[in-house]
Amino acid sequence: MSLEEAHTLARVFSHYLNLMGIAEVHHRVHRQKNVASLSKSCDDIFNQLLQRAVSPDQLYDTVCKQEVEIALTAHPTQINRGTLQYKHIRLSHLLNLRDRPDLTSEDRDMVIEDLVREITSVWQTDELRHHKPTPVDEARAGLNIVEQSLWKAVPHYLRRVSNALKKHTGKLENHFR
Repeated sequence: MSLEEAHTLARVFSHYLNLMGIAEVHHRVHRQKNVASLSKSCDDIFNQLLQRAVSPDQLYDTVCKQEVEIALTAHPTQINRGTLQYKHIRLSHLLNLRDRPDLTSEDRDMVIEDLVREITSVWQTDELRHHKPTPVDEARAGLNIVEQSLWKAVPHYLRRVSNALKKHTGKLENHFR
């Protein structure tokens, strides 16, 4: 096998594994949405705790004393270029859209076409950097990861905790507003 053939084969397996990872996450989330017994929302957990003789005041105090520290570490997906990360997110959104029950067959066909176009675009994207990233490039990439995940997820989660806490204790924690 020539070096060029080995490079192409490595790209195929890399894209295959990334696409399988996206599909696996989508399938797991989709399956969990359809199984009521797997529901582990803040509301469900707080309700279970109250049923097990935890008082509303104790629940409130315990939740309000929680501290979370974020540690950013290298992760294999950070190797992907921002362009590929965006395309992977787009594929995930298209899979979610495809599963909507209110889509017509024409809309579903269009989503399938969009998936094919996006996968083709992933294949055509050069995943290798051709120059060493500067410290500014690496800092920008780190901020991009924070923006793509934590920036939206943390406030959303805190609102869910706050709403569940208010529902079950009648109190609203100041840090969650």
